[in-house]
Amino acid sequence: FDSNYLRSTWKTNSGYFAGGLLFYANSNLDLLLIGRSFGATSLGHYQNARSLTDEVRNRMAIPLQRVLFPAFSTLQDETVRLQASVLRSARLIATIVFPVGIGVAAVAVELVPVLYGEKWLAMIPVLEMLGIATALKASTAVVSPLYNAKNRVGLALKYTAIGTLITLTSIAVALPFGITAVAGAVAFASLYSVYGYRVGLGLIGLGWKSVAVTLAPPAIAATAMWVGVAIVRMVWPTQSFGAGSQLLILVVLASLIYAVTLTIVARSVLGDLRWVLERMRGLK
Repeated sequence: FDSNYLRSTWKTNSGYFAGGLLFYANSNLDLLLIGRSFGATSLGHYQNARSLTDEVRNRMAIPLQRVLFPAFSTLQDETVRLQASVLRSARLIATIVFPVGIGVAAVAVELVPVLYGEKWLAMIPVLEMLGIATALKASTAVVSPLYNAKNRVGLALKYTAIGTLITLTSIAVALPFGITAVAGAVAFASLYSVYGYRVGLGLIGLGWKSVAVTLAPPAIAATAMWVGVAIVRMVWPTQSFGAGSQLLILVVLASLIYAVTLTIVARSVLGDLRWVLERMRGLK
């Protein structure tokens, strides 16, 4: 046991520990309050929607955070290279995450009956709201390893504490109006992640312009995708197809709308995707 080592690392380690506790609380407050207020059935509808949208972060954002922390750390004293690496990573994450989160929300009407059956239709509006929340939170996930790489764990803890307070307050206000209102409150509170994202980019000399450059193109393309799906659903009688076929048609159309719109508003993203493919080929 080395007391000197403990003292030298206490500030950072306690920040990690407290941040982990707040993250756990932030991830479970809505479930706790819904279960207590509305019972098992409403909790089941909400939790199934949460589980589905959480997979976006669990399968995409969180593994990337684990990789980016050491990658950013190796560049922490090379500002120009670190800026380029962060911006490319941020663009790629947002490009992948936004269409998945918003896409789940856009096709929730068809997705829920196919995956869960008619008894779970009450989770459709919840899934729509939580899909938006996931898109915002996961697309800004690059900032967490950046805080850590720059050894600003205390700042990250402050940001997490404020975010938890905003989420708790939003849920408390929405709780009397039902689980859909709670999901809407969670989506509203997730907007704060954009501010935390801006603060993290500020650690390496980047500002709101970089936030817009990385998040706006996929957000615009995902919004166009949502609107396109809604229009197709209204004007084209896909009800003549089976439920699975309806879902497949809308997913294909949504993917095409997203790809075309993104190419129009941010052709540079294609260069990032080519860069990734070249690196992947180089690893074979």
